[in-house]
Amino acid sequence: MTSRHSALDIPRDFARMDRIMQRNASSIVLFGAAISCIVALFRARRRERPILYSLFFSPWSIKVKWALEVLGVPYEVKEKTPLDWPVRLATGKWTGRLTVPILAVDSKIIDQSWDIVRWAESRRASGHSLFPAGCDIAKWDAHATFIMQFCRGSGCSKEHPPEVYRHMGQNLPLPGPILNLMPSSMTASIAKNILTNLKGKYSDLYDPAALDSSLQQVKAILSELRGILSKQSSSNKQYIFSDHGLSYADIAMATALNCIHPIDSIPAGPLVALFGRGYDELRQEFADVCTWQEHIVI
Repeated sequence: MTSRHSALDIPRDFARMDRIMQRNASSIVLFGAAISCIVALFRARRRERPILYSLFFSPWSIKVKWALEVLGVPYEVKEKTPLDWPVRLATGKWTGRLTVPILAVDSKIIDQSWDIVRWAESRRASGHSLFPAGCDIAKWDAHATFIMQFCRGSGCSKEHPPEVYRHMGQNLPLPGPILNLMPSSMTASIAKNILTNLKGKYSDLYDPAALDSSLQQVKAILSELRGILSKQSSSNKQYIFSDHGLSYADIAMATALNCIHPIDSIPAGPLVALFGRGYDELRQEFADVCTWQEHIVI
């Protein structure tokens, strides 16, 4: 005889299911997380367009985006957030320092800005090359990297007045409605923590005691750039390698100069209060180089 399932049994069934769920909650959560990871990883590996993981105000990310646009290489941008596990999931880099930009293409991960742009150069849609033959692009990319690291190091290695942290807090990479709901004291505190974390994260890349000598090296780089530009007609657009037009050397140096001479065309995000701070004399001494930067990004 087939027994009927009474409506009175339904609450007991739910209670039984609830006990089963409670006993196996951890396993269910882990199983669900594993499935989500597998799906996300599959999507990351089987993508139609390269995915660029970036930070919109990072000079390293900015110069890569600029180069990809010039080369006509399609890509999708995913912004890195404080919760960086999606980037770690896509890249398979579970430990250690995680820095952007990172390009995920096919089954390959490219995690250096130089390597990303070199990859894009080999697949450019436009006929224009950012790495013309016979030009030492690597030298100027290294110069740009030195300037960016110097500015980041000098900005993180000292205390700033409260208005700097308040200004940084107003430009945090958060949705507008959320940012507007947060009190300024909270956003300023978050901004200060960002600088503290940056200082700890990159403590091995700069020595605060050596910033003075580094400043002299920055001046030497800008003087060399000035010397190259002074040999060209100011009535035409000037490039580091004038015979070849825009190159990655120009892109890298113009982006690096944004740390000293910030302009609206290049986003600075929460670092806008730091970029340019304390560099008034440097901007005055190299006003012609700053003008060149403004013309390059137009």
